[in-house]
Amino acid sequence: MHITVSPKYERLWRTDKRYTVLHGGRGGGKSYILADFSIDHARRAKHKFLACRQFYRSIEDSIHSLLVARIHAHGVEDEFHITDRKIRHTGTGSEWIYRGLERNVGSLQSLFGITCVLMEEAQHVTKAGWELLRPTIRETGSRFIIAMNPRFPDDIVYEQMFESDEFAGDVEKIEIGWRDNYHWNEALETERQIFKRGDPELYDWMWEGQLLTVAAAQVFVKGRHWFIHDPAEEGQLPSDMPPSAAHLYGIDIGEAAAPTAAICARYWENPDGERRIHVQAEKYGMGLTQHSMGGWLEEVWRGGERCVRADHGTLVSGPVRKATEWEVRHAFKGPGSVAGGIRWIKGCRTTIDKNCKDTINNFIRYRYETDKNEEVLVNKPPKKEHDHAIDALRYAVEPLMIGLRKPDWSGFDVGG
Repeated sequence: MHITVSPKYERLWRTDKRYTVLHGGRGGGKSYILADFSIDHARRAKHKFLACRQFYRSIEDSIHSLLVARIHAHGVEDEFHITDRKIRHTGTGSEWIYRGLERNVGSLQSLFGITCVLMEEAQHVTKAGWELLRPTIRETGSRFIIAMNPRFPDDIVYEQMFESDEFAGDVEKIEIGWRDNYHWNEALETERQIFKRGDPELYDWMWEGQLLTVAAAQVFVKGRHWFIHDPAEEGQLPSDMPPSAAHLYGIDIGEAAAPTAAICARYWENPDGERRIHVQAEKYGMGLTQHSMGGWLEEVWRGGERCVRADHGTLVSGPVRKATEWEVRHAFKGPGSVAGGIRWIKGCRTTIDKNCKDTINNFIRYRYETDKNEEVLVNKPPKKEHDHAIDALRYAVEPLMIGLRKPDWSGFDVGG
């Protein structure tokens, strides 16, 4: 008896590429396809399948029960020896083992003879687990069948499978959505409609497989809190910026291996009272010294007074003041200053010059802490990474926060 599949999935059976990615939103039946593919191949030749995911606490978290159900659905249960934890094909000797990458990263190195990896929820897989697993799977002709609902552009599996030129020739990508699910039912349709009515942007990620550009964990949301300004299409400066727009400068001084970020921001208010920020120039990189600080700041100077606010550090000292014409002032870094600054910037309409690529990258990747279930930790500040240009912007606009509105430095708002 042969397992029949939808024509859309035949590429999974035909391709000889090392990586096949089944990507799309919820309700596409990707786990069913993983199960059917492995059952079919287990009957044809001897295979050792590694069914893995990032979080695995017990057999209930694995694909085991689905494999058993699909074996019975295809009417081939007589060919398999099935227990509560193991499945083995009695003819070919094919078998499945289950692992969680979170707690079993070290044990992955001892795996031997794996011919096919069945990876679920790959958007949650960490860089450590992924980069240790890949070279461990070394059998001739071995494959990775990866199921994922793409989340963030810098998630390691998405980044390498979709964005990296290094992997491009070795990846087969098959988009699978709820419309392709031949197991679709009324209950799933009800859930889909509930999400569609509630939050269209979240729906696009969860059910349509689009990247999660709007998320509770994302501090600044593109299209809501900030926008990219393209000088080639929209003019060198935003059309609503008056000549009198204030020039504000901030610098976040890197320590040890951290980069330094310096920015020039412009500030004004529209006639209707809308507060506006435009990031006009940036300097981002390593190697700032007392003697080079003046040169760094000159690269971002676009007018106004040569006055910059900077975080506390050894470079903000007497020798710096003597080595540059710039007046360097200390930025406020008291309790709650990060939350207060974030809240104030969110209250503005911020545009960023397209050429300020590192600032844009920071705005995209700056996120709140989450637990292992991706729940936002509301009582913790954002992660201390991808924050250097944003810190520089907070320092730059600090006089406005204090002068225009008494800042509330307590608490955090998430996704506001």
